[in-house]
Amino acid sequence: MTARGKDGERGTKTCEVCRHSNAESATTCGVCGNELPSAVIPVAERVAWVCDACDAWNPERSERCSFCGESLDGELLAAPRTAAPARVDVEETTHSAVVPKPPEDAAATLAEQPRQSREPVSASETKLDQRVCTACGTPAIPNHRFCGNCGAPHAQPTGGAVPTTKQAASGAVRTRASAPRAELVLVQTDGTDGVRFEVGATAQIAGRTEGSILFPDDRLLSGRHASLVFENGGLVVDDLGSANGTFIRLSAPHALTGGDTILLGEQLLLFRHPVSASPAVPDATGTVPYVSSVAPAAFHLVQIMAGGRAGSVFTPVATRVTIGREASDISFPNDRFLSSRHARIEPTGNGFQIVDLQSRNGTYIRIRGRAVVRPGETVFLGQQLFRFVVQAG
Repeated sequence: MTARGKDGERGTKTCEVCRHSNAESATTCGVCGNELPSAVIPVAERVAWVCDACDAWNPERSERCSFCGESLDGELLAAPRTAAPARVDVEETTHSAVVPKPPEDAAATLAEQPRQSREPVSASETKLDQRVCTACGTPAIPNHRFCGNCGAPHAQPTGGAVPTTKQAASGAVRTRASAPRAELVLVQTDGTDGVRFEVGATAQIAGRTEGSILFPDDRLLSGRHASLVFENGGLVVDDLGSANGTFIRLSAPHALTGGDTILLGEQLLLFRHPVSASPAVPDATGTVPYVSSVAPAAFHLVQIMAGGRAGSVFTPVATRVTIGREASDISFPNDRFLSSRHARIEPTGNGFQIVDLQSRNGTYIRIRGRAVVRPGETVFLGQQLFRFVVQAG
C-alpha cells in the first residue's frame, strides 16, 4: 500500500464505482469502463491510499482496496476513520461526488511511509502495456481493460505480436484464427447440458474401466466401449466390439439392412429381412411336429429381451408400418418414452428405410463398426447420451 500522487499531471479523474484513478483526459474508467465525471481532482487534493496489487486509488485510511479487495496495511493518520464509499449501481451514478480533502499534514505523513516492494513485472504484463486501442488507436494504459479515450474494451494478448499504434489506427490488425474446438456434451436426464469432454485428432476411448471418458458405474458400458476422434469436421466413432453396441440418433431416413438393431423409447428391435417360412424339422423318430402357420410378411421385427432372448416377433404384411405408443401399427402402450407415432418403416426402390416422425426422444440405429457423427447429432453409449458440438476457433 502506498500513498502518492501521479507525477507530471495537473490532476486525475477518480471512478465513482471502483475508485480507480484515471488520466485527466480519460472519459471512461480504464478498469471497469464506467463513465467518468468531468471534474478533475488536482494533485494537491489527491493524496490517498494506492493498492500495491492493482494500483487502484482508495480513500485515505481504507483497510481494504475497494476494487480488488486486497488488504491496505498501515496506520498513517491519527484522525478518526471515515467509512469507505459503498459501491453504487452504474445506472444511478451521478458525477457530483468529489474526493474529500485530506488534512494539511497528510502529504508529509504519507511520504514518510516506505512503499512495499512488488513482484517483478511478468512478460505478459509487459506485452499488455504495449497494446493500443483497436477502435481509436490510443496507446493502452498499463493494466487497463478499457480504452481511457473512447471506452472500448482492450483485446487481451494471445501470444502473438502486439499491434502498433499505426497499425491499429489504420485497421490493419489481423488475428490468427485458432483451430475449431470439438466437444462431446453429456445430456443429463432432465435434458440440460452436463459434463463436456473435448475430443481432438488423437483418438480417445470411452468405457467403464479404460480410457479418458469413463463411467465406472454404468453397467451397460463395456470396459473399452468406443473410440472417438475429431476428423474433417466430424466425430468418427468406432465401436470396439462392445456388448451392447453404440447407437446414433437418426437425423435423416436410414436405409435398413437385415440384422440392424433399432432403439426407440425403451424398445430394442431387431430388423430381419428378407424373411421366409422355415419348414418343420422332423425329430429323431422322424415325426414332424405341429407348428403355427406363418403368414407371409414384408419383414420381421424381433423384440430383444434381457439376456438377448427374443420376445415378441412382429410380422407385418403391409410394407409401410408405424411404430409408437398408440395409434400405430405396432404399439407399445406402456412405454412412456415413445411418442404416439414415433417412427415409420417404409419401402424404398430396393429395400426398406426407417424414418423418425419428429419424436421427442428420437430413433437410434446401432452402428456397425465405424460411423461419422456431424455437429448437433447425438451418440448413445450404455446409459450415456452425448451431443457432438463444434465451436469456431
